[in-house]
Amino acid sequence: MNTTLRMVVLVALAIQFGTASMIALGEEALPPLEEEGVWPEAASDTPAFPLLSASRDPAVPLQPQSADPPPVYGIGLHEILDLALRQSPELSVQRAKVGESRMRALATGLLPNPEIGAGVKRSHTEGSGPVLEVKQELPINGALGLERQAAQLLYNADSTNLRREIQIILGEVQTRYVEVLARRELDGVEQHGMEVASESLRLVSDTLKVGLISTLPFGLAQTEYASAKNAKQLSEREFQLARQGLARLLGMEEPALPVISGDLGQSLLPPDLNPDRQSRPDLQAASLRVQAAQTSVAAANRACIPNPVLGYSREETDDSREDFFTVGLEIPLFNRKVARVQERIAESQTASVERTALGKSVRAEIDLAMSQLEARQQAVLIFETEIRPSIQRALEAAKDAFRSGTTDLSLILQTQARLIEQERNTVRALGDLRKAEIEYLLALGAPINP
Repeated sequence: MNTTLRMVVLVALAIQFGTASMIALGEEALPPLEEEGVWPEAASDTPAFPLLSASRDPAVPLQPQSADPPPVYGIGLHEILDLALRQSPELSVQRAKVGESRMRALATGLLPNPEIGAGVKRSHTEGSGPVLEVKQELPINGALGLERQAAQLLYNADSTNLRREIQIILGEVQTRYVEVLARRELDGVEQHGMEVASESLRLVSDTLKVGLISTLPFGLAQTEYASAKNAKQLSEREFQLARQGLARLLGMEEPALPVISGDLGQSLLPPDLNPDRQSRPDLQAASLRVQAAQTSVAAANRACIPNPVLGYSREETDDSREDFFTVGLEIPLFNRKVARVQERIAESQTASVERTALGKSVRAEIDLAMSQLEARQQAVLIFETEIRPSIQRALEAAKDAFRSGTTDLSLILQTQARLIEQERNTVRALGDLRKAEIEYLLALGAPINP
């Protein structure tokens, strides 16, 4: 008995010595979490495994859980779109093109100027004196009026197309805005993931100190924390890059861009949106170009009819004065202007083909945007109603199994990591849904309004 008792005592001492060694090793390998403030003092009702809410309303943006709601500040989508309208470099270029078209319309179809000539008549028999000649073409064939009409139609087409360019640029601004919101939400998810990993690491370390587990779960928890910390740093950098992209579209530097506020869970589709009542400005512009090309054909045909030219001249000598009245007409002998007509006809045919092709492309674009929107809506619904609840149930089952001693702590850590990854996927799905809504509005030609 004494020998057996001595052996038991020696074994117990060896176990205590080995446990103390592992604890010392674990404390040396622990990151300085307390110095960084990652382990706040937990209240008595704080759960051992803080998780994201499994019943989060998809209309509420993802935020790290805290006692007080975050304050709302910064500029929203209305202010961002106003900034884009005022100072977007791309919009400035488009406005300059419309101004050029307007000047072109004003310079087209002007009346011909009169021709005035003056000279001196010298004659040895009849005397000498000044000579005055005036000629004026009479534009009675109607070509100038048709040219003015065609130029005005082209100006209207460019003005209408400017509306489409504004929609495209504002749509791109909205896409960048959604990207900033998504990156901000992902940064919050990564922050929460780091808090979950640090809490799990502390729990494993405490369990390791009392000798209830081996070093394997501790190493897994430590790796999980390092991965969460790295993901947090990457998310901060990506958020900064998203702000830089938005600032570039607004024609400013990123430090000058105010703080962006908004709700990623809020739909960008107007509540009264009716797809059947929307009209694409670029389709309207294409129709105006077809009309302008057809008017140019008519103007070229009218130009084949020569305009008469009225002339008047006066000759004065020392003792007499003579007035002459003339009527001239161009003879289309060498140039019948048929080639000009054929050129305008070809331009009209090209404009008509472009209008038809654009109509087909618009219909296909609307169908594709609608399909993508429905797919994104379905993806968000699946994440919210199926994936998150299933992972939550698996986590609760893993907790129960760990409490009963039938499973290892590593299963809980893996389930928590999956839940955090699911929250990332939910944010990405919401961001993709908002972008799909923007594409759908652009395909319809609906006004880009928040």
